[in-house]
Amino acid sequence: MKKILFLCLCLIGLVGCSESVDEKPDSTNEQHNHVGKEKKDEQNPSDPEHEEETEKAVTEEEAMTIAKKLVREFNQLMIDMGEKKGWNFENPADYETAKPELLKLATEEFSDRHLKEYVETYYCNCDSIWAPSLNDQTVRMETEIEEEAFTVKGLVLPNYVSGGFEMTLEVVKQDGNWKIDGWNSESFIGKDMNFTKEEIQVAHPDKDIKEEQYLEQFDVTVYIAESEQEILGISKKDGTLFGIE
Repeated sequence: MKKILFLCLCLIGLVGCSESVDEKPDSTNEQHNHVGKEKKDEQNPSDPEHEEETEKAVTEEEAMTIAKKLVREFNQLMIDMGEKKGWNFENPADYETAKPELLKLATEEFSDRHLKEYVETYYCNCDSIWAPSLNDQTVRMETEIEEEAFTVKGLVLPNYVSGGFEMTLEVVKQDGNWKIDGWNSESFIGKDMNFTKEEIQVAHPDKDIKEEQYLEQFDVTVYIAESEQEILGISKKDGTLFGIE
């Protein structure tokens, strides 16, 4: 009887040992699985933890420089073509003749869609002809940059030629070159832009901008702008120019 009891206890002990061994985690497998998970995470670009930002083609400063250069070269091109071809209100420009030159600075889609009419009316000697503007006198410039395209916006303050407007220029990379793919202008005259003294100085570098002053005769607050030739009042609200005697 004692022998039977002793054998039963031994069997129970062996079963318990077997269960204990089965339940013990395999540290080697765990380590292998952990390493495998890390490699999987590294190879999964959709994982937000490993997602990288799309590399931008240009910096903000480079985008502004390119935009200013394109606008400057476009305006000069329009002047040069008019002089070389003798285009004027009596001899309107021919778009097909101008197109090869335009395509050096603009995409064909934008050229056919917009520049055709623009070129054909540009040399009419009309006061209504508008020219794009983005330069060192443009204020509140901002950019939106994508991989192969960017947009630049800025405020062009009024001068003796045109009223103030917000200029938007769309640029894309085509055949390795940056080209104009769209533009737009929206007047801000009459809107309260609340220009600062510093912004007025940027827009009028040839003048000495003084502190603001209220002009009762015009019912407007202006910055006094002095130069050797004249003294002006420049509206704090929208940049409009006022002559001061």
